[in-house]
Amino acid sequence: MMVHLEESLRKQGVSDQSYLFPLPKDGEGESRLQIDRNLNYMVDQFERKLIEKALAETKGKLSRCSKRLGISRQGLSVKLKKYQIDPSQYR
Repeated sequence: MMVHLEESLRKQGVSDQSYLFPLPKDGEGESRLQIDRNLNYMVDQFERKLIEKALAETKGKLSRCSKRLGISRQGLSVKLKKYQIDPSQYR
């Protein structure tokens, strides 16, 4: 799993592993902010990949996709908009 994440990040221009263990800078606040940003980025990328995989497996059927992901259809629509994913590309 980590190898795939590293490959994905490398493709997106993240060349070092600072996203794993960010070093503290001037103070604890900046270090915490860096960790939060990295975690949010990784969670977003992971969520996006799960949605894309579920869409492919369900051939773009939103109701089936949302059931597979365990979220409401409305929740799926919000996430599709957030990640700018077009479900018609999976039909």
